[in-house]
Amino acid sequence: MVYDKNDNKIGLIGQISLEDMEDIEKLIKRVNKLKEMDTKYLILENLHLFNRENIKRIENEVDLKILDGINIKSYFLPIVLKELY
Repeated sequence: MVYDKNDNKIGLIGQISLEDMEDIEKLIKRVNKLKEMDTKYLILENLHLFNRENIKRIENEVDLKILDGINIKSYFLPIVLKELY
């Protein structure tokens, strides 16, 4: 379990080793087993190992949005570029 500074539960952490892409089915089953009614998002380490098709499949089958950080990157990119140039 993950808690915020007010001791409110804000998430779960789990580990699933994927040795090959056939293990995506294992990931989907495990996430569906662990998620709770109010779960909205899924964060995956090494997201770059998954292609778009697999990401969409996981999102559809677990009914969660996978956070990819693209909004954060797009927000900070202009700031970083301004600092560099």
